[in-house]
Amino acid sequence: MNDTKSNDQRQLLLEGELTVNQAAILRRKLLDALAEGDWLEIDLDQVTAVDLAGLQLLCSAHRTAAAEGKRLTIKNTMVPALQEARTVSGFIMQQGCRFNSGTDCFWVGGMEQ
Repeated sequence: MNDTKSNDQRQLLLEGELTVNQAAILRRKLLDALAEGDWLEIDLDQVTAVDLAGLQLLCSAHRTAAAEGKRLTIKNTMVPALQEARTVSGFIMQQGCRFNSGTDCFWVGGMEQ
């Protein structure tokens, strides 16, 4: 996991597995990054595996950002590992969640940049 800062924007490049084995590390990294600015961009380009725990952590980070009035975007959501996890989990929705009225929910295919 690599991160860079620019004013109030924080960029976090996630690498390798977003799985239950990495959940505690990923959770801490996401919370720290959200605490340091008003906008967090997560790049999934180097992610090789995602399971339900990884999906839940990304969703939780998005909900936390929305609740705190911050912006969270996810870049490279078309990586095969995320697409497969979304399909296998059965959580692809037709509209975003009630916590974020925007169109940037990765569950519905949003946030692609």
